[in-house]
Amino acid sequence: KGMDELNAKLRKMKGLSENTDALMAGGYVIEAGGKRRAPRKTGFLAGSGGVKKVGKAVHIIFSALYAMAREFGTRFSRATPFIRPTIEEDQDRILGAIKKQLQSDLDKITGG
Repeated sequence: KGMDELNAKLRKMKGLSENTDALMAGGYVIEAGGKRRAPRKTGFLAGSGGVKKVGKAVHIIFSALYAMAREFGTRFSRATPFIRPTIEEDQDRILGAIKKQLQSDLDKITGG
């Protein structure tokens, strides 16, 4: 009983590629990890981090002009990565945040 109604609600649920709330949840974990791992001299790089929706995508941004040079290095300076280690080391937390948001969305749709 109620399966047709449940199936209709589930069909309305956004897929992950369209669920910016779930992607934002993962993005916030990446942002926090990047801020923790960012090289610190003045703290400007860590403070320049943010997460924003752009259409159906989510961007994790570190807007300090030298962010890319710190992450990847240049011919004049070695790399001091802070985003890539976050993604590698925190992937369970990132996926957990996405899963938690998707579960919350599912609960809202199904009344669970």
